[in-house]
Amino acid sequence: MSSNLNISQVQKLLNSNWSSLEQATRVQVERPGGIPSVVGLEGPPSQGVGSFVDHLKNAINDVNQFQVEADKASQALASGKTQNIHETMMKMEQADVAMRTLMAVRGKVIEAYKEIMRMQV
Repeated sequence: MSSNLNISQVQKLLNSNWSSLEQATRVQVERPGGIPSVVGLEGPPSQGVGSFVDHLKNAINDVNQFQVEADKASQALASGKTQNIHETMMKMEQADVAMRTLMAVRGKVIEAYKEIMRMQV
């Protein structure tokens, strides 16, 4: 299963752009009553609210895991270690759907970032 996206390169890019992504996700919003809040950072971290970057890293790791499992399954099928083509195809499709979903989310995030950059302050 091949892809134009190299997961390790995306993770390195994500780590190197941590501060710019973190700043982009900290959007000031006026709550009723004039109380400012930071979107995505409401509530203490102990309540399970993570930053956008943490969620993105977890999603990338999940997609990478799906890709690794699909590659292992296809290698096992090709080498004759398994005869279960149905399971292999399911793993490959699962990895494909996960990658397409990640690419769609990536496109939306870039689109939203560009829209934020076009806003006048």
